[in-house]
Amino acid sequence: MEIREVTDIGEIMKIVPIEVELLRGETIGMSLRDKLTWIDGELNGKQLYTKYEFKVFMIYEGEKLVGYAIAALTKSKIKYLSEIRIYRVWHEKKNKEIAELFMKRIEEWARENKIDKIRSEADKPSMKRLLKSKYGFKVISTNMEKEVSRWEAQ
Repeated sequence: MEIREVTDIGEIMKIVPIEVELLRGETIGMSLRDKLTWIDGELNGKQLYTKYEFKVFMIYEGEKLVGYAIAALTKSKIKYLSEIRIYRVWHEKKNKEIAELFMKRIEEWARENKIDKIRSEADKPSMKRLLKSKYGFKVISTNMEKEVSRWEAQ
């Protein structure tokens, strides 16, 4: 057996029948057409992303920082890849309405840019429950991570 890095779209088209079968009955995720456009664009240096903004929203009471949110907006020619991703929200525990203010501002930012997806990682079960029950988020995947040992000089 050998492993090959493939960049030729004709060769890549061999995955289509497999992807069709894997996507059968799936209601969430990227369409096959968008997947192929994405693969072709990434491999052949085609500009897929039309806008990227990174923002830090901060809330103060007087001069005291009481909360912040870190998020990024990515707009793409492929609708599935367009999103606002929330990386962090922090606020003083006594000021729970701050999370509501951040969500309203982030939703407004999404509407201003015609983005219809807001994504956030929820690494704690309590956060997952809150995002689902209070803000209407749904679980779409499970991210996993594996550390790779550092390279040793040889």
